[in-house]
Amino acid sequence: MMNTQEKLKNAQNLVYFKITYLPETHQIESEWMGFINDVESSKQAYFLMSEFLSQYRCEAILNSNKKQVGPWPKIDEWLADTWLPHMQMTGLKYFAHLHSRNLFTQVSAERAFANIPKGIFLEHFYEEEQARQWLLRQSTRGLRR
Repeated sequence: MMNTQEKLKNAQNLVYFKITYLPETHQIESEWMGFINDVESSKQAYFLMSEFLSQYRCEAILNSNKKQVGPWPKIDEWLADTWLPHMQMTGLKYFAHLHSRNLFTQVSAERAFANIPKGIFLEHFYEEEQARQWLLRQSTRGLRR
């Protein structure tokens, strides 16, 4: 089976979000790019992440902000109250968050993911390989249960 990928573009026709299903690891990888200050564009990307999780019945996501700059739009409450509980019901268990080196993006991510529902395990990383290894260990642990 091949990787499945979708991209979202902003009003300037620039890709700001890319999501990929990786069948070999049965995981989803999402990548945010550039300066994103539009709430609706952000929600569109999070909805797409939810669709991928549901369609491929995954429980692990590697969410990368490495190419994102600046603060996130004000969607913290929506993430905590709506999106994360929905993702949990859809099957999300492991969420590896790969930080940007941009301080504003880091602070936004930490604030947005401060209230994770029980049953979702979230770890923050700066190195992609560490994030991948953590997800792999979680998946392997899940197979042994």
